[in-house]
Amino acid sequence: MRAITQMLHRTRAVSLVIFGDMFHAKSSLSRNSLEQLQTFRQQHPKLRIKLVLGNHDQPLGTLSASWGIDIVPAEVFADGLAIGHEPDNIQQGAALMLCGHLHPAVRLTSVNDQNCRLPYFWWHKNV
Repeated sequence: MRAITQMLHRTRAVSLVIFGDMFHAKSSLSRNSLEQLQTFRQQHPKLRIKLVLGNHDQPLGTLSASWGIDIVPAEVFADGLAIGHEPDNIQQGAALMLCGHLHPAVRLTSVNDQNCRLPYFWWHKNV
């Protein structure tokens, strides 16, 4: 949550869109996680949050209304930019789709066998 808060302050964003899998399993809904989410919402009460449900979110049921998170379908969001979870469900009329299902990373190994795993963006057919 700290990284998201820093990005919100740096960009002055008024809206946050989550491309699915906000919670990866029921165990993600631990007391500590829920307290962090509640604190985050108290720190950012006017922030609009949209969640496109991911494959791991759907079995969790409904979200608490106190979280202030709007569930939205995969859609063309603005000026040909589409949002979604699955990379193979490109919306008609979308020039570019941002999605969250894949978690690409590259693993780097140094000469002394120290490993580093870094996330990166994957680009394929306007996704």
